[in-house]
Amino acid sequence: MICEGFADRLHGRGGNVVFADAQDVRILHAAQWLSHTTYCSPIVLSTRLEAELVYGAPMADSIVFVDPHDYAKECKVHLLERRASKGLTDSDAQALASNPLYTAGWMVASQRADAAVAGSCSTTADVIRAALYTIGLAQNVSTLSSYLGIVTGK
Repeated sequence: MICEGFADRLHGRGGNVVFADAQDVRILHAAQWLSHTTYCSPIVLSTRLEAELVYGAPMADSIVFVDPHDYAKECKVHLLERRASKGLTDSDAQALASNPLYTAGWMVASQRADAAVAGSCSTTADVIRAALYTIGLAQNVSTLSSYLGIVTGK
């Protein structure tokens, strides 16, 4: 099965994975579950209090909570460095920098996280745009593609 293959490859790697959609209880359940495994160390883009209000219970102490507003200045600078030449203004960069999708991308680009999970509360276009603005494509890659897999209980 696909899921078992992913699980086998992740087991014991312990990378940091940032979760952008903290307002979705499913994401918080995933972070809570992952905090008790060796697959990865979850980082949730929210305050602990806000996440626990959504989750409805205390969350694991091992989960790192990051308020996107705490890093808005660094994210804004990063966005302007990457996109000012393409017309991104200071005020637009400021607005994007407080968006968790852009914070998650900035965290990956700045090696504060190894991967990001997003899209349960955002459109595919918004997730891809944030990744392109903050991370970009690999060198010598000019075509972006995506894949959606749906695993059923059967």
